[in-house]
Amino acid sequence: MIIRTIRYHRSISEDTINNPDLCYENVARFKRLLDSLHYKGPVVAMTDCTILKSGLQYSTNLGCIVESTLDRNDCKIETYDDIYKKISDIKQRNAIAKYVRVYVLQVPLPRFPPVIVALIPTGNDSANKILALHQKLIDIAADFELPIISIRSDGAAAEFQTQNLLQSIRIRNRVQHRNSRYGINFNCPVFPKVGIVHIQDPKHGKKPARNAAISGACLLTFENSIMYKRDVIKLDRQDDNAAYRVFCSKNLAQVLDGEKGLSSEF
Repeated sequence: MIIRTIRYHRSISEDTINNPDLCYENVARFKRLLDSLHYKGPVVAMTDCTILKSGLQYSTNLGCIVESTLDRNDCKIETYDDIYKKISDIKQRNAIAKYVRVYVLQVPLPRFPPVIVALIPTGNDSANKILALHQKLIDIAADFELPIISIRSDGAAAEFQTQNLLQSIRIRNRVQHRNSRYGINFNCPVFPKVGIVHIQDPKHGKKPARNAAISGACLLTFENSIMYKRDVIKLDRQDDNAAYRVFCSKNLAQVLDGEKGLSSEF
């Protein structure tokens, strides 16, 4: 089977996203999947921004030019001659998307695949723009009675600011827990039918923590260490395997003494 045939079958599949925006249609597809599995439990949401290969093209399904940061209505095509005019206008306005923001919904159970519900072309995201998308997802999920319990992100500056903005929204119901002894002040807003907790994606959290733990003026070496030389160089990269080796149980055992306390070197 050639690549062109595979792409055709994917394009006509019921699981294919025809509208890349964050809309009811895409979330409803996820809801139908859960209903077919008779699943009524919690759902988690994830979002990330990744680099997009710049390029404009006409979508026959949407009837507009895609991969632009302009509003969909500004990219609508009425006649064939409008395609070239609209592309020229987008280029002049420097509105070609450099990134795509992905929204994913998933059931927090092993081996359950994530489902993409939005692929939004963007330029440089601001916290307020991301906040508007978060609120839109929360509203749509509430209409479908999808109990989203967390929204994960990779900890980028704009996404971190978005979490703070969403956390500070004035809302009547909140889940609060304070423990002065341990300095804990947990405060979670409860939106209609959902209670959102904002967390950093665990894998992304491990990788920055690994970079921070090993960076510095001193380099510790251990005999028969599980870590490799490449794990302590190029610390600005995102390496899942290196992060795993830093925080695995075998590496932790090397810094503990016989009484399960930190060795004197630390």
